[in-house]
Amino acid sequence: MEMKLPPKVKDFMKKIFTKEKLPIILLIGVLLVVISIPVKKSNSSKQEAVIVTENKGEISYVEELENQLEGILEKTAGVGKNCVMITVKNTGKEVLYSQKDISTHKLTEKEADGGNRTEESESISESVLYTDENGVSKPYVQGLEMPEIQGVLIIAEGADKAEVIAVVTEAAGTLLNVSVNKIKVMKMEVTS
Repeated sequence: MEMKLPPKVKDFMKKIFTKEKLPIILLIGVLLVVISIPVKKSNSSKQEAVIVTENKGEISYVEELENQLEGILEKTAGVGKNCVMITVKNTGKEVLYSQKDISTHKLTEKEADGGNRTEESESISESVLYTDENGVSKPYVQGLEMPEIQGVLIIAEGADKAEVIAVVTEAAGTLLNVSVNKIKVMKMEVTS
């Protein structure tokens, strides 16, 4: 089944698809395919990026915060014995140092009607930097992001007084950088 083309189209194709021009046409086709591949945009710098991984040490961090807050509150006038519970939204993160290379390609073509057409493409490659410790390769940790605190519960002996509740709430909010609506202070039941 042969397709019949009008004579003008046949003449045009004979002029375009010559042996000399075929490699250029193929190269342009490959370039157009490469340019059409979507690229993820990034706002980070050209030399440095951060990659985040989970930190499994959140229990000790949260327990340490609870113990420190209990100690501070116990020394506060009117609070007395207390118990602190902190809940976290996530596990915290290690920020790994990585190298990011960004290359930009720009292609300008003259069109038959005399205008210019410009196409730009950008490729990004990223790799985590590793350190060698005693023959073991480990990613280089740039810093830590602590777990996000979701709520604080404080049970205190002196929490039957509004002034003590206000002082405890303000102290916990200041020390933990948490809004007061995430802090609950309750009266401790005293058993003798």
